[in-house]
Amino acid sequence: MKEAAQAFTPEARIKRHLRQHLTDLGFTKDESGALVLPDASKATVRTLHRKQREDKLAENAAFIANHLPSLQTYFASGTDVRPEAIRPVLQLVTGTGVEAKLFRLASLTWSVPVSSGFGRRMRYLVWDQSIGKLIGIFAIGELTDFTKVIADAPARRHIASDAAPYRDYAPVKRDYIAREARNTTLGLAGEEFVVRFEHWRLNQLGQTKLADRVEHVSQTRGDGLGYDVLSFDANGKERFIEVKTTAFSKETPFFVTRNELNFSKDASDHFVLCRLFEFRLKPRLFALNGALDQHCALDPVTYRASFA
Repeated sequence: MKEAAQAFTPEARIKRHLRQHLTDLGFTKDESGALVLPDASKATVRTLHRKQREDKLAENAAFIANHLPSLQTYFASGTDVRPEAIRPVLQLVTGTGVEAKLFRLASLTWSVPVSSGFGRRMRYLVWDQSIGKLIGIFAIGELTDFTKVIADAPARRHIASDAAPYRDYAPVKRDYIAREARNTTLGLAGEEFVVRFEHWRLNQLGQTKLADRVEHVSQTRGDGLGYDVLSFDANGKERFIEVKTTAFSKETPFFVTRNELNFSKDASDHFVLCRLFEFRLKPRLFALNGALDQHCALDPVTYRASFA
């Protein structure tokens, strides 16, 4: 037989408050003593989360007041949507731009509550392409075990000054390296992986607000900045991350642009080279801080970077 909590003890008070709260939400008990909801309708779900939503709305009142008037036009109304014509399109949310604000507004103001979740999630907007309006949001948990992707960088091997330049690599190998440099799909996938990694890293450090500010700048602001991802260290210092992705080993050479090289020198205190390798099989990465030419041997004509 279970021992009852003594009256007026902290444990008893908590139990009374909890029972009253569950009763207010509509729970009853069946013959076995298990909690039972009246039904599984949307109205019941809304009731269950009403207090939590009221607290959330109060907490985010300033954000809603500031952004709802200008962003409301993106949201579909009941009269906009024609079920037979819906053409759903997903958009990954990164950074803190308009898409992030839309996701946050939807999660706060739509009637069905949205869980904040645990850890880092990949957030998506669902657009109806037929009307160009937002009709849904969802998020999925990060599936990658990022604790296993971090690797040591290869040591740069210095070649004696009187040695002949290294040119003894097979044409097929060189072609594959050039192909990877032109492979925008591979490059974009690598950048998105690093965005997710940076979110995870900052959340692990307890810096959730900084994690939400990680931005895929090559997509949100365009190419030509000299880096791909804006992130931060634990103290809030900016990290300008240039991502280079390969399906081959970590020693595989890669190409850099003159702009990337110059930017790495000008912003050497913030610049980070993130090298993703074995990407198609089991992605691993290492990061190098500072100017590119500190870590890599650069061919002066092609800007082919290597660690030898």
